[in-house]
Order: sequence, then structure tokens, then C-alpha cells
Amino acid sequence: DSENSHLLFVDSDVIPPIDLIPRMLKHDKLIVSGWYLERSMQGHPVVYHKEKDGWQKYTVEELTKSQFQLVAVDAVGAGCLMIKREVFDILGTSEPFMETSHVNNYMFTGEDLYFSELVKKEGLQIYVDPTIRCGHHHWVCL
Repeated sequence: DSENSHLLFVDSDVIPPIDLIPRMLKHDKLIVSGWYLERSMQGHPVVYHKEKDGWQKYTVEELTKSQFQLVAVDAVGAGCLMIKREVFDILGTSEPFMETSHVNNYMFTGEDLYFSELVKKEGLQIYVDPTIRCGHHHWVCL
């Protein structure tokens, strides 16, 4: 048991704004995320909506068109993610919940999408604050 009210994930290669915690807490949502671009040439936000044919990525324009309003989404990367403690009570687990699915030894669904699917099955909403844009660094060995 813990008296902590929230769990905050920040990946080691994600650089959040310095005022991340108060900005996320002010929303008073069960699950709220900042956003960052994937480390690929396309550079889409690591934010998704579920369609009949699978996960579709938001574009920067789609994500930021609401400017200062939270955006309800189907899934997010866990690189900048705040979750209220009560979410774990709703999920009925204190055990690790991050799992991956594999197809032919290749990662098919990451732990962040797995978590997003779990909470959506429970009827919980995931929000992204479009004003919390984080850096996403890629290291290159020379």
C-alpha cells in the first residue's frame, strides 16, 4: 500500500517541460498524457485512434487543432503518461500490467498499447494535453 496518488511515466529519451507535473495534475483526469513524436522520418505523434483496420496515428495537426483543450484518444505511448492510483484499483491489479504480444518473434503490440486497451475495455478515457509537447531524443553511436 502507498499513499501516492499518481504514477508518472517518463521515458529516458523523452524530455518533458519543466512544469509537467502541475500541468498534468490540474486536469484531474484518471489518465492524461503529454505527447512527443516517434523517432522515424515520418515523425507522427505517439498517439493513436482505433479503426476497423487497426491502430491509426494522429497527425500533429489533428492533435493540436483543439489548442488548449484535452483530446480524448484511444491509445498513447507511455513516454509521458500520468495515471491516477485508482485506475489500478479499477483494473483489479497491483501486479505489473505492461505486456507485449509477439508474432513470429517480432513485437506486435507494445506495453503502452496493451495498457491502453486494458483501460478502454474498462470504459476509462485517455486524454492528451496538446500543450504538453515533449522532446524525443535519438542517440547515435559514432
